[in-house]
Amino acid sequence: MKRNVLSSLLFVFILLSDQISKYIVVTTCPLYEAREIIGTFVMIRYVRNTGAVFGLFRTHTEAVFMLKTVIVPVFVLFIVWLLVFKGLRRFPELDVPAVHYSLVVIAGSAIGNYIDRMRTGAVIDFIDMGIGTARWHTYNLADAYLVAAEIVLIYCVFRSETKKEAETP
Repeated sequence: MKRNVLSSLLFVFILLSDQISKYIVVTTCPLYEAREIIGTFVMIRYVRNTGAVFGLFRTHTEAVFMLKTVIVPVFVLFIVWLLVFKGLRRFPELDVPAVHYSLVVIAGSAIGNYIDRMRTGAVIDFIDMGIGTARWHTYNLADAYLVAAEIVLIYCVFRSETKKEAETP
């Protein structure tokens, strides 16, 4: 029960912090204009990503849009099944809090970007990092949360596989 309450709070935090940060950027920053936060290393630059992850496939916006309208809801429903309907219990070595909360963060992040795509036809990105002209792709909080959760999830899966190998005679 405690895990469900914490999961709900985490989900709401991920979704609200993502959507509020995007709202602030959209209402206060002109499109494509950079504002320095930590010199030019970290800047706020409001862009609209009509492509897939990291702006890939921008020229195929209709295909990307259709893919996202189908894949994201199915993916989130799969995560809900894993978490709510005890699907994760089928994998006891992965039924641990770190995996559980990582999946909650992934679902919240996916829905945050899905809301943008459904509402505006593009994902709102604004965190611009790099040195000089060597810049990473502009991203948002949902993307940052998603990457962090994926790292934790990959670590947990790798760790569970390592434990299995160590226990096998």
